[in-house]
Amino acid sequence: MTTVEDDIARTIDTKLQQLRADLGTELRSLKDQTPASFSSAERQQLQALVQDSQVWNRTLNNKATEWQQTFTSLSNQVEIIQASYVSLEDRYENISTDAIHQRMVHWFTENYPTAHNMVGLAQSVQQELSSFRNLAKNLHWLLQDKDQLMELSRVAQELTDMVRTLAADKSQVKQSVQFQLATGY
Repeated sequence: MTTVEDDIARTIDTKLQQLRADLGTELRSLKDQTPASFSSAERQQLQALVQDSQVWNRTLNNKATEWQQTFTSLSNQVEIIQASYVSLEDRYENISTDAIHQRMVHWFTENYPTAHNMVGLAQSVQQELSSFRNLAKNLHWLLQDKDQLMELSRVAQELTDMVRTLAADKSQVKQSVQFQLATGY
């Protein structure tokens, strides 16, 4: 797998090699074309040009090496970043929400009634409401008829007193009859 940095480094290296080749070809052609009629000043200029081209060639080689090292370093850093992304992606894909989901379901089932229990609760609430309605009706009847009920309560008390009195009188009559029967009076 080639990266962009590798492609750039190859392109620069290719261009530098092409430049070297072109410079070398030009220098050889200049040497070959050097007529004997050049003056010594012209020969010195040519010699200076050759030396300058050698300096330029070394400088270009040094820059090419420096760039190659920079691109290699950048390529290594990109590989590290790519490996980090792959690691993060693997970790992301391995995240499981099953345990969280199970805990949530457990919590809901413990804290909220089931549908069946909710139906039972609703029915019991309806029954209690019905009981309260009946009680309210009875209380309403009691409130409407309280005077009559008070009178009935008073009469019931009088009847109870009369029954007690009659029971006591019956007991006295019985004792009196028994006494008369026993004594003959």
